[in-house]
Amino acid sequence: MKRGTDWGDSSDLNARDEEPQGPLAVERLTPQDRRRQFGWRVPAGLLVTIALVALATRAVDWYETSTQIVPAAPTPISWVNAIVSPATGSAELATQAPSGQTAQPSQIQSVTAEVITYKLFWTAGEPNHFTVQVTNTTSEPIPLTPCPTYSMYVLGTPANLATVRAMNCAEMGLTFEPGETMALDMIYTPSSTDPLGLQTIEWEAVSGFRATAQMKSIEIER
Repeated sequence: MKRGTDWGDSSDLNARDEEPQGPLAVERLTPQDRRRQFGWRVPAGLLVTIALVALATRAVDWYETSTQIVPAAPTPISWVNAIVSPATGSAELATQAPSGQTAQPSQIQSVTAEVITYKLFWTAGEPNHFTVQVTNTTSEPIPLTPCPTYSMYVLGTPANLATVRAMNCAEMGLTFEPGETMALDMIYTPSSTDPLGLQTIEWEAVSGFRATAQMKSIEIER
């Protein structure tokens, strides 16, 4: 009787060991597996990238702002209470040439005007300062002789009853050059006949050049 186990012929074992073995089967990763593999790294990386871009943009904006030279705002030309006439005569003022001859309406240039106001609550009978910036957007100088005039009134009230005043030509000079901007200090005192509540103040150049500007949402109180 033989002891042990009969494993067969040893040559068969050697043959099996020498047979070429195929590659191990590799299971492909599904999209879900890939998401699990990367985990929180993708969103975290995106957040870091966005934060870095935002910081870089803010740094560039800060540098440009800190190095930019901002031109000083022009000092407003002081207001003078130079009453010319009621606006009923404004048409004659607007069409008079320096020599006394009648000027054609086309000779009066149109410029742009913008209002800068400092407070929105006005009291009837009290003066209120604001600034009108006029810019000569034409290609030619505009003579300031005779002195240009203007009027101010609450929109909706008779414009022909508004007082016409002369601008401060002593400080404005003789000509309004192309591209030049002049800041004009203005004072408006609401009268007892002006309507109360939210109103719009109209500023209008009567002669010298054409321009209009408005101040909206002015609260006039007693």
